[in-house]
Amino acid sequence: MERMHWDGKTRWLSKNTKENEFDAKYKKAVAEAKESVKKATENYEAILLKEFAGDYVVADKKKALVSIEKANKILKIAEDELKKAEEYSSVNLRDNMTIDELADSWWQYRAEVRATQLAPIIERQRNALKEFYESLIEYEKFADKYEEDRQWASDLTRRIRGEKGYYSLGRITDGRDIIYPSDKELELARVQRRVPTRLLKGDE
Repeated sequence: MERMHWDGKTRWLSKNTKENEFDAKYKKAVAEAKESVKKATENYEAILLKEFAGDYVVADKKKALVSIEKANKILKIAEDELKKAEEYSSVNLRDNMTIDELADSWWQYRAEVRATQLAPIIERQRNALKEFYESLIEYEKFADKYEEDRQWASDLTRRIRGEKGYYSLGRITDGRDIIYPSDKELELARVQRRVPTRLLKGDE
């Protein structure tokens, strides 16, 4: 029997997925814009070092400054878009599921699992216990069928042998015939999830 799916857990674990996925592309744009600013700045600084060394870099320097300005403008736009995107997603895409809602979801889920999956198991236990008691009653009735003959033979033996030589004749059944579950075996089943060996082998 497969475990039933719990929608509440799935919702909790993925409650910000849509929001995060929506924001991701804008965060990526900001990261890329920052990288462009960094590269443009590094290029400008490299040109500046050449100027310090005596090279003529006026045109390159002007071009590098334009690149920095352009990269910063793109970064500013990307950051503004990210801010607006996060404001939008927090209102329209965020699942504000609370811990109380998760707990309520569990109780609903528990009731459904008990009704659909646990109930048949409990019914099996009830039927097995009913069958056990029915077999116990049948066992005692079986013994009763032969008790009259046993008692007659025992009484006859006592009269002929006397009390000194008398011994009780055994019943057809023996109390040790009955297979009762022991506390140890119950623990074995509940804790270790194992069927007692004597039942698997058919032993007493």
